[in-house]
Amino acid sequence: MRSLRNSELIDLWEWGQNKPSLQQALIILSAAYPDMTLEDLTGLTMGERDSMLLRLRESIFGHRVLGLASCPNCGEKMELSFDVADILDRDLNICQRVEPLMIEEFKVFFRLPTIFDLMQSNAQDVPTMRRQLLQCCISRAEKDGREYDANLLSEAVLEAVVDQMGKADPHGDLQIDISCPLCHQENQLPFDIVSFLWIEIDTWARRLLEEVHILASAYGWSEGEILAMSSMRRQIYLNLVAQ
Repeated sequence: MRSLRNSELIDLWEWGQNKPSLQQALIILSAAYPDMTLEDLTGLTMGERDSMLLRLRESIFGHRVLGLASCPNCGEKMELSFDVADILDRDLNICQRVEPLMIEEFKVFFRLPTIFDLMQSNAQDVPTMRRQLLQCCISRAEKDGREYDANLLSEAVLEAVVDQMGKADPHGDLQIDISCPLCHQENQLPFDIVSFLWIEIDTWARRLLEEVHILASAYGWSEGEILAMSSMRRQIYLNLVAQ
């Protein structure tokens, strides 16, 4: 992973406007990991992608994550504050090798879903997407040593496959522990790093472009010259303009 300059982040923000989150993630990662091809990136699992995005987010905005959430029990709004390390185990292998799953009288061969699989899905709801991904990822099934139609596997067997996928790709479903100050209910909330990071980049980019406008109007500097400044130097000039 390489560091991204202010001008590069602004370009990424502009290119990614109004694009689906899957494409926004690829735009960000392709800039931070230039040695990876598009095929490499779309071949990532969800856990691999989100781990890379979390580390990139940490390098851009720091290890502390601040946000807002609603209690799923009472709807109370609450502030979230946690470290990247709280949800990203650096000592854990991003993705484990999957083995055929033995459950009941079945042996199920499968792989982990990738970003490419998600991009190929035309599902409009989660259950349909789940079914499509399982169809892609289950290569075959056996019963009593004989080939078995994977489309006929029971819901219990499919749930076991999904559970095994989660264990093999531990960062594929990031969760945050919360405790509501109003109803005192403890819950886990899913954390969508793609949407969260894009909102942060969008907020940062718009604020930075406002600073560019102020400094360009005051001093006649170009956008490139202003973006190349450190945030400290830029703030000093902004303070001078405001005097």
